[in-house]
Amino acid sequence: MQESRHLEFLLERAGMHEMERLFEKAKRDVLDFLNTPYKDYVEKLDDQQPGIQFLHSSAIFDDFEKKIKNVIEKDPSRLKVGAINFLKFLLLNDKADDSRIPPIFEDVFVNFYDDSDTPTQKTYRSYLYEKIIKVLMKLKGSDAAVVECLKDIDSVVSVSLIEDLPHEKGRAYKMYKGKFNKDISPEQFDVLKQRRQKQIDEGDIVYREDAYEETDIANINDDNYRVYYDEAFEGEFYDEEEYTFPKKTAFRTWNKKQEVDPVVIDYIIESIRTAETDFRENIDLICEILNKDAARAGKKLMEFVQQEQNPVKKLIATKVLYRLEFGKVGMSETGLRYLDKQFDLGAYNNSENFAHRLTGDGKVGIFDKNKQALGYFQLHGLDSPEQKLKGDVLRFSYETLFHPKPGETSKERAEREKILEEFKQKYFDTYLRQEKEKGTGKSFYEETGVMFNNLSFPEQGWFLWSVSHASEADKKRAMEFIKKYREPGFKTFLSLEHGQEGGRDILTIGENLEQKTAEAVFQKYGRIVEATKSIGGYIEARFGKGKKYSQEDTDRIVDNLLKRGQNLLADTADEIEKGKVKGEIISEKLMEKLNCLHVDLLLFASAFKVFSKDKKEIKFSEIEGVELISKDANELGEPEKEEMRRIFIGNRKEEKEEFSAEYLEERSKQFDESDRKYYILKKDGKVVSFARFNELPNGNLYVSFINTVPEIKGHSIGTAFLKVVFDRETTSRDVELKVRVDNRVAKNYQTDFGFKIVGEPFVDKNGKKYFRMVREPLRARQEKAA
Repeated sequence: MQESRHLEFLLERAGMHEMERLFEKAKRDVLDFLNTPYKDYVEKLDDQQPGIQFLHSSAIFDDFEKKIKNVIEKDPSRLKVGAINFLKFLLLNDKADDSRIPPIFEDVFVNFYDDSDTPTQKTYRSYLYEKIIKVLMKLKGSDAAVVECLKDIDSVVSVSLIEDLPHEKGRAYKMYKGKFNKDISPEQFDVLKQRRQKQIDEGDIVYREDAYEETDIANINDDNYRVYYDEAFEGEFYDEEEYTFPKKTAFRTWNKKQEVDPVVIDYIIESIRTAETDFRENIDLICEILNKDAARAGKKLMEFVQQEQNPVKKLIATKVLYRLEFGKVGMSETGLRYLDKQFDLGAYNNSENFAHRLTGDGKVGIFDKNKQALGYFQLHGLDSPEQKLKGDVLRFSYETLFHPKPGETSKERAEREKILEEFKQKYFDTYLRQEKEKGTGKSFYEETGVMFNNLSFPEQGWFLWSVSHASEADKKRAMEFIKKYREPGFKTFLSLEHGQEGGRDILTIGENLEQKTAEAVFQKYGRIVEATKSIGGYIEARFGKGKKYSQEDTDRIVDNLLKRGQNLLADTADEIEKGKVKGEIISEKLMEKLNCLHVDLLLFASAFKVFSKDKKEIKFSEIEGVELISKDANELGEPEKEEMRRIFIGNRKEEKEEFSAEYLEERSKQFDESDRKYYILKKDGKVVSFARFNELPNGNLYVSFINTVPEIKGHSIGTAFLKVVFDRETTSRDVELKVRVDNRVAKNYQTDFGFKIVGEPFVDKNGKKYFRMVREPLRARQEKAA
């Protein structure tokens, strides 16, 4: 094919250049190709046909992989980053207009994506990066080139976020590098300067007050300009999903390899420093890659934790260090050498003993020559300059693996104690060895791909107890699930220690949803469970220092959170069953629900419910991050209106499926009406609950509507909010509202807020039957009570 010969001609021509000159020469070739009239360029190439026509056709996608492989494999010993850069430059066209891909690529892009919207250069780049990385990953010795591609992606995202700002009023200007308080580069600054004034004029950017540091806005320069991430939008980071696919492709492929180039280890560790990678969601995947060269990773990470000043990044690096797998580590009479530290373990200092990592939170086990577990100690002082440290070895006890349960029978206790003894005697051969000897069956790691010692001791204990009570069929089904969903799915199962009824739901989710959606459900559930581990500190920080709350209080908060997590699993399983009836699985709807489920808000709601139920005096003004404000409609900002619309529509969708999207959208426009008063409860700047009042001709106030975030309904927040609001508004006049006769909460308005039904039920213009309810002024009710 002449088209194929044309691209091969360019690639071969590029491949003949020396490495140091390759990229610059390639640039000139491409610019020449893109800027020269078609007729003249064809003559230059001596009948090489047809340049632009080739790039304008979908053949570029069909033959992409084959062409790259053919060119690179002609000289496998000289796999140059330069050749890859040339290819990227040819296909990505960095000199194109910064707001869209060049016209010669549009048909290719639109045909591939079948998208009626104007394709963005960002998405086009992302797709081609992923293609390049997939091809490279099939070639030996390509790790360095893949890392260069990932670095380019990091750089492109930074510039892309300047070029492709969110074009919606009221959204903060968020920049990838700005999230981490980094100075933008001169190149990024040049792009920003060209677009800044136009976008400010059109209201597309909202700057924080401190976005300019002692800078003359009319004369900004790249030496003193810095963009800051607006914390009010926490949890709503700029959507970088397009760029996660190439990265995930690379990381997952590296994870399957037996070994990786040292440059991969260095890139991942540097990513912790620059926060280019989300370690919270991907720590298991990241650690598995680093464990392919644990010695190098350990050395680099130890340097990191001893030099890094940022406590969050230091904590992340330490957590990764805890998961590095060094296998059996020998000991001596002076102790244990581990991660370049010398740990003195007292009576356990013996050359016949050895150590091995036992958990993912820094616990290292001591074994004797017969591989029996003697005890364990907690790693500490990794960021300390001290080289010699004391390690306190603890013996394994019942409480190491199991939480004593109220009402535990002697039989249950005996079963768990037996598991503990087997744990000490057989743990190493059963769960720590990654490969078993031939003829002894597969190890846990070989069977599932999950490192058992990434779990905490209680998680390990619960798993061992569950296995001892499961049928062979259930064991097989669970192992298949763990193999598919790896550590996040495994930990979802393990959390069922607090209630086993979710097991069926977990398997239903894992076996029916597309993997991406199921993983998102398990990760969200995992974050809810993780939040239960920090209840004490949260209460003190949010609800006031010095106040005494019992262990019973915190246990109830934990139970509330875990129930919410189990409801998430149950609701998801129910959605799947509904989807089956309709012949579809509604992944998009589930993802939308997950995105609305903020774990911090659930934690706040669970704590509030527990404390308010006990009638403890909790005022909104005393809770950190909570404020109750009143505003006239014309004082509402666009972000507030948008949040309130979302809550309003979400509540109606939950309550009645009969409401159409068009109806709800039309009703939500009432937030733009003037002469209305709003009370708004906010948590960390986000709307949690709100109520609107209208003034009636008779002088009374009418409650137009009341709304609370659907995800925290039933946690007493809306009730407490309304009590405050009604007390403020009914000091001297009546408040009215109407409630559907079939509304189950109608009785609550009487018992909780002092409303009374007035007259007979009436039917509105839509044929719905309502009660009219009135709340007398506070003074009148107090006089009657007296």
